[in-house]
Amino acid sequence: MTEVSARNLVPAGDSAPLAIEDYSWSSSESQLLIYTYSKRVWRKNTRGDYWVFDTGSRELHKLGGQAPSSSLMSARFSPDGRKVAYVRDRKLYVEDIATHRITQLTCSDSPNTINGTFDWVYEEEFHLHDGFRWSPDSSRIAFWQLETTGMDDYLLVNNTAGLYQQLKKFKYPKVGRPNAAVTIFHRMQRGSCAAFSPSIHRC
Repeated sequence: MTEVSARNLVPAGDSAPLAIEDYSWSSSESQLLIYTYSKRVWRKNTRGDYWVFDTGSRELHKLGGQAPSSSLMSARFSPDGRKVAYVRDRKLYVEDIATHRITQLTCSDSPNTINGTFDWVYEEEFHLHDGFRWSPDSSRIAFWQLETTGMDDYLLVNNTAGLYQQLKKFKYPKVGRPNAAVTIFHRMQRGSCAAFSPSIHRC
């Protein structure tokens, strides 16, 4: 079993180690993926910061480049341990651990298109959160894409968030109304984000 001291998990400029909420090891156990500073999305805290600690070089690196704090979701090592895939702002990314190069795999800027994760209905009814998987050889990623265009908006009034009420709007299908259209894609984890392989399934 690989052991990591708390003193190795202190980010540059900080005095305290990361508060670990979850973690996973690479297949070789040479890299430790740490989840911290999480925030609630729907019912669960599925968005946060991810850090990678290299047990050989002792480097501690925050994933996401210049991404805002607590904005990454569902980070996962590739089977060969060389890359990490994650979701940010409904888009899917892959980051090379050695070079820190980030590749965006999906391009849509539409707020109605969700890649690699799920909307409220899928989390609430099916307990689904992360919507992508690596291929065994680390060359491809299969992911769910939800298209919520045509779904009705549900307005929720939050009376406990502060002095004044806050209005939250999200897509919600009532009985007889359309759900999100779902497509499963697979694509290479390199190259232009505009090029998708044919869809596997659509429902």
